[in-house]
Amino acid sequence: MPGRSARSLPRRPAALVSAAVLLLMGGPLTAQASAASTGAAADEHPQICYRAYVESVGWEADEWCNGIGAGLPGFSVQALQLSAANVGTLCARANLAVSGWQAWQCSSTEWGRIQIGSTTAGRGVRAVELSVTTGVITAEVEMSNSGYQGPRTGSTVLVGSPGGVDEIEFIGIAVR
Repeated sequence: MPGRSARSLPRRPAALVSAAVLLLMGGPLTAQASAASTGAAADEHPQICYRAYVESVGWEADEWCNGIGAGLPGFSVQALQLSAANVGTLCARANLAVSGWQAWQCSSTEWGRIQIGSTTAGRGVRAVELSVTTGVITAEVEMSNSGYQGPRTGSTVLVGSPGGVDEIEFIGIAVR
């Protein structure tokens, strides 16, 4: 993506918390990143990776892992692809502008990819609900008009505003 790198993220408040969550969750990726791309777990630590489909841009070229934020300021996230290891079953669903809540999508295989949201224009994600059967999720978002929402933590978390009009522009997810 032009003008975007993991190093530039800390200028945004949500990214500062993402960076803090990343450090608390075990620090920067090393072997975990290559494990995600090869489909093999590097160790027994829970891990999650994701990328966003951004309004007017398409799928992000990079996949972000363990707390590093996905999305682009000023543009709605319309869909997310997620995969995880060492979390048991990963489930997610999105609340979309116009159509509301989607059905849950789940994967119980290591690095099995699920997709939530829609690549159809005008259907930005207003909220995301995530669940794991093993471990704990921490997720945070920045909304289009209301700004940063603090981290939510639990085996099931809801971020965003399903009853509002704001859409998610930036999301960070970590597991432990």
